[in-house]
Amino acid sequence: MEYLVFGLFIFFILLLIFYVIQSIGLARIAKSIDKSTVLGWIPICNVYVIFKAGGANPNWLWYVLIIPILDTVAYLFPIVITMIIVVSCYIFLFAMIVYQYVLMYRIG
Repeated sequence: MEYLVFGLFIFFILLLIFYVIQSIGLARIAKSIDKSTVLGWIPICNVYVIFKAGGANPNWLWYVLIIPILDTVAYLFPIVITMIIVVSCYIFLFAMIVYQYVLMYRIG
């Protein structure tokens, strides 16, 4: 049991280290596009910084906020409709992640 606790502790420490390194880089990018450096540290706003610096239109990012609402509503419907909604949400999130990496490539 202590191995599991130690492994989780190391995982969260590494996760924190990677988050800090990414946030420092995104804060510098936000400074270069004349935005507040605090945007690099806030989880949803740092995606906005990547979209803005990469030259994409970040206005469609608001559609990402619909996904938790659809997941909540999906549990009220029968299983087939629930599966369609959940799978479409995952496809949309995967597409957004791929597009985000394309924008990071443009920034670099």
